[in-house]
Amino acid sequence: LKGERMIEVEEFNSLKDKNVNNRWSEYRDGSDKYVLKEVMIDSLQDRRRVFFIKDDKKQRDYEMLQASRGITIEEEHVNIDVLVSDIEKNQLKVIESDLVRISELEKLLESHGFKVNTLAEMGFRIPRLLNHYKSNGVEAVKGYDVVNLNVLVGQKMGFDVKNKDFNDVESLDLSDLMDVDVLLSYHVMEHLSRPDLTIEKIYDNMKKGALMHVEVPIEPGGPMLRYGHLFPFHKGDMKRFLESADFEVISFSEETHPGGPAIERYLVKK
Repeated sequence: LKGERMIEVEEFNSLKDKNVNNRWSEYRDGSDKYVLKEVMIDSLQDRRRVFFIKDDKKQRDYEMLQASRGITIEEEHVNIDVLVSDIEKNQLKVIESDLVRISELEKLLESHGFKVNTLAEMGFRIPRLLNHYKSNGVEAVKGYDVVNLNVLVGQKMGFDVKNKDFNDVESLDLSDLMDVDVLLSYHVMEHLSRPDLTIEKIYDNMKKGALMHVEVPIEPGGPMLRYGHLFPFHKGDMKRFLESADFEVISFSEETHPGGPAIERYLVKK
């Protein structure tokens, strides 16, 4: 227990100073940590300008880039327990963008007669959606995130969450997707250098009949590293990735909340 507590304290302290003073430029400008390459993507039969970590052994650089867009630690958060308490009291209510996705997914599940016993979310950051579905009758919910602080906070709140780096496709273990009925992936794929390869691995590890609800921003002028984005999705890219991996596309939408970015959202089935 002492060891676990030390990890929590170290993770909290390592991010607090940057959060409070907004000292994220060393990760967001990418000058010494990332390299921009033009890559041929076979499933698109086209090239994309993609950011990669310069040193693939420095996974922490990637985690810190994503942490810069994650949980906000304020001056009054004196430790991780105070942070968790604040999130539980003030940050678990679903927001406008969540409501659009929740409403769409519920209608699609009902119209197609899908039963959801186990739901998982990639890149949950704050477990708002995990909390929503757990509170609304889903038997088991679980989440994955690359930022260790997000995982520690989620675990302290009682959620079944794990640290997974979806950007490290070779080392990524997705065997626990075999019991998942629905996988949520909202604004995660653009944070990966090769989302096409991650989608293939997700497909290979899901059970037959399982669903994925996935949304990405459309950024043909990207990728926007200041938002932690490594891959610039053009219109139709995600559809090609999904179909190339053999997913069946059930629905497509560009609907977002008022003032939201240009997006594409799909429900697909293995």
